[in-house]
Amino acid sequence: MQQGAAADAGFITRRRFGNMTNVSEGVRHVWQWTWFEQLEQDLRHGCRALTRSPLYAAAVVITLGMGIGAASAVYSLARAIHNPFPRLPADRLLWITHANASCGVDCTQASPAALAALETRAPSITAIGTSHSSVALRSSRSSNGSEALNGFIVSPNAFETIEAPLAAGRGFPNDAGQPGAPNYVILSYDFWQRRFAGSRGVIDSTITLGERPFAVTGVLGKDVIFPTAADVYTPLNLRAEDASNYASRQYDVFARIAPGVSFAKAAAEVSTIGAQLVRESPKTDSGWVLRARPIADYHTDDVSILVQISGVAAFLVFLAACMSAANLALSRLAARRHELALRTALGVRRWRLARHLLTESLLLSLVAGASGAALAWWGVHAIRDAIPANFAAFIPGWARLGLDGRTLVFALAAAVLAMMAFAALPVLRATRIDLARVLSEGGRASTGGVRSTRARATLIVLEVSIALVLLTAATLLTRSVRNMTRGDAGVRLDHALVMHLTLPPQMSDSAQIDFYRRLDANLQREPGVGAGGVTTTTPLSNNSSGVLFRIPGRPPEPNGRGLAANDQHVTPGYAAAAGMHIEDGRMIGARDEATPAAQRAIVVNRYMAKALWPHESAIGRVVVIGDVEWTVVGVASNVYHGGLDEPLRYTVYRSIYQAPTTYASVAVWTRRDPSAMRDAIRSVVARTDPSAAVGDMMTMIEMQARHVSAFTMMAGMLAVLHDCSQ
Repeated sequence: MQQGAAADAGFITRRRFGNMTNVSEGVRHVWQWTWFEQLEQDLRHGCRALTRSPLYAAAVVITLGMGIGAASAVYSLARAIHNPFPRLPADRLLWITHANASCGVDCTQASPAALAALETRAPSITAIGTSHSSVALRSSRSSNGSEALNGFIVSPNAFETIEAPLAAGRGFPNDAGQPGAPNYVILSYDFWQRRFAGSRGVIDSTITLGERPFAVTGVLGKDVIFPTAADVYTPLNLRAEDASNYASRQYDVFARIAPGVSFAKAAAEVSTIGAQLVRESPKTDSGWVLRARPIADYHTDDVSILVQISGVAAFLVFLAACMSAANLALSRLAARRHELALRTALGVRRWRLARHLLTESLLLSLVAGASGAALAWWGVHAIRDAIPANFAAFIPGWARLGLDGRTLVFALAAAVLAMMAFAALPVLRATRIDLARVLSEGGRASTGGVRSTRARATLIVLEVSIALVLLTAATLLTRSVRNMTRGDAGVRLDHALVMHLTLPPQMSDSAQIDFYRRLDANLQREPGVGAGGVTTTTPLSNNSSGVLFRIPGRPPEPNGRGLAANDQHVTPGYAAAAGMHIEDGRMIGARDEATPAAQRAIVVNRYMAKALWPHESAIGRVVVIGDVEWTVVGVASNVYHGGLDEPLRYTVYRSIYQAPTTYASVAVWTRRDPSAMRDAIRSVVARTDPSAAVGDMMTMIEMQARHVSAFTMMAGMLAVLHDCSQ
């Protein structure tokens, strides 16, 4: 080497050291992130490849975006409904209900006697709270004018039971709800911000609700919505004598489990207490059972079914989107077979080729995920707008419906899953290309072979099948909505106005009777009113109050507990206001007073009369409710109180003078546009008694639309999802 040329010496030295390129590559693995550089190269290559095929890229992004958007919107809906109380310790809260399935009654509310028993006999439960009913109140005038408010009457310890945080102030004082105590109120966070701009000066001040002064004690924490959306909460007045009331099931009961106690143990205790109540009062509680359910189930059964249907439909759409994208990728792969074969022949490893294709798919999926999140935002708002506000306010969790961080994470995860789903088959095909055959074909067009053609055909068949399933479901649901809107509900829908009415809970029975008598008379005298009356629940409201009865002289029912009927307490003017027809006998009248000498009169619907007295007149027959005999004086036309999607039930109408209540509904038939009569009807109620609160006022046409709104929303969602699957 010493005698040779310098160039020869350098060449010999490099040969002794080995392949410098391989050495350089080996050293780079030590001091550089080679995988990161290769990923960057793959991303640049993927962007260039997709730029050369803009139609393919746009088609995949749109297809996957619709699938991801549908799945993300339904995920957001499911989170809101199935976790309605995220700020509360839901894992330790129970919802306790009464049920008598053998009599066809599934009551979500419990009696005062059941509440008292739970408070003293359930060691696994550390606290029990109640919600009596929703109430409508009207705030005093301010710079913004008066405002109709929605509120709840709750037990004084309700918010301590559920461990709800307070944004300001404190809970109800110890004397809340006691006779002679001042009126107290706790404000919701939204109402506090809307009406008082979040001022802490409102604490311990007095506001006027329903013409009565209320002392503000506190403000619920932000995002605390319980039981459902409300503006104000007032304390419940539970009297000592209520502890012996087994028959009146009117309280929503919720409880907190002691630390370390399982749900199963607490539920078993609740069930045992229910059995004890049956032994203590067999006449009122026979056949009834107490059930403990997770607080997340609170009044969400019907909506949960719709959410589950939506979830299945969204999954099918997402699956169809992945199949469609895979089909597009297979078609593009067939056109790129020569390019991929040439790259393989030039030394590109098959796993590196697969990584190139996966990178392209990842880019498309991420863009599709972003577009899917935007579509989900639009879809969530469309779902919220599809449900009337006065109905959505009573769906637990509905106020939380919206796009949040978890939904965006779900959209990202769906995008990655979509990438894996639609890219798997094309990548597998790309790594199995027959180099000799493809290169021998040259640049001639190719469909990719029999296997590729068969795979694309299979995907198309599956996509069409999914589209047909969604189309069938949407068609059937649309037909159901049409039948519900065109069906005969048994009452007048045009020129009809209905509203909820709440009287102060401390009002005596005699004062309630006097109020309803004067209200009935005042409604008939109001200009523009054809007829007006009061009932317990309005038709198509999905609400009803059940009662058990028996027919004297007949053998006991197979269940041994009697029959169940929808129980309506009405004033004499209700039949004319609702447009009900009296097919036999008479309607409840002014003669049906709450006096010992007055006959206990009852009117039954045609369905009940035909079923119980098929070959004879029902007039004069006797129905026993509890221990009281009621004489049938009339037969009324059938009315759907629960809705046209539910079967007819036995229905009885009793005089509200003989069975008064503090929570009722007003029905008015107007001679002109009912919407223009809203203020006039409010004035009639205010003149009758300023303490009476009117809320949730709407026409019967609006009531019908609200009744079918959830089904209409579902039919629309299925139709949109069907379009997305095509």
